Amino acid sequence: MTNPTATLWRALRREIRGVKDELGIALDFSALLAVELVDDFLAGLNCTGILPSIILLGKKSDHGAFLLAFVVSRSYRVGASTGFCQQCSLDIGNCICVLFDEMGSEGPKPLTIHVTGFKKFQGVDENPTETMVNNLKDFVEKRGLPAGLKLGSCTVLETAGIGALPILNKILESGISSMDKEQVIWLHFGVNAGASKFAIERQAVNEATFGCPDELGWQPQQLPIVPEDGGISRTRETSCSTEAILEVLKKKGYDATISRNAGRYVCNYVYYHSLRFAELKGHKSLFVHVPFFSSIDEENQMKFIAALLEAIASTC
Repeated sequence: MTNPTATLWRALRREIRGVKDELGIALDFSALLAVELVDDFLAGLNCTGILPSIILLGKKSDHGAFLLAFVVSRSYRVGASTGFCQQCSLDIGNCICVLFDEMGSEGPKPLTIHVTGFKKFQGVDENPTETMVNNLKDFVEKRGLPAGLKLGSCTVLETAGIGALPILNKILESGISSMDKEQVIWLHFGVNAGASKFAIERQAVNEATFGCPDELGWQPQQLPIVPEDGGISRTRETSCSTEAILEVLKKKGYDATISRNAGRYVCNYVYYHSLRFAELKGHKSLFVHVPFFSSIDEENQMKFIAALLEAIASTC
């Protein structure tokens, strides 16, 4: 009796061998048979700058055997599906076509983005992020979001550090999804009084040095935000692709930049805690500084936030 797995594997090897020279990728077929090596293998492909289509067939049969294969498409489109392979046929065209029964499809994970802004603080009586976060639900409901993207909670935080930490932790915990297959991203907004454009913050620093007291009267100087993380030079970076997000926004006409300095005030304080929490829980976190409405009016800033949500969904 013909082994369908062996038949498939031979067919894939034959067809991929004809494609790999065109792509300039060194393919290690044996590595594909080991589940624990797949992530490293795919990461290796990404490093080449070419992201081919990948189809994972099966994962584990009733007999406990793993079947992994991939399809390189000359169109470089990305897709994924899983199922137990029964038979295969080849379409000598843009890609290899595989037919199989009892297939369970796994598309992209649904994405929920939770948003926060800040209330007033010293020198800023009206914080634009408070206004925008409070109005975001209605704005998005009228505008609509791409399929698979959901706007989660919209929360305005007290502009405070350690005194407001229990509330911040409670809010972050509330974003933990009961759905194993849902992706969660925390998107934080703060205002930069001297800015004329939007700034996507790539990192936060483990340092609290407040130039003025926060709204609860705390004014630390060169204190580590999380002492167990080490000294004040420790940084945490977002796992969101800031460059890809920026590219999408620029194509839509928004004046934005990438920043590596979120300051040392409450914005940086909250961002550092959020990045740390996201890493522990398997979430993602991103902070964006916005200017006053006197620099960019409310309507255009709301449109920017909607575009940002879409950019995050398409890149993270």
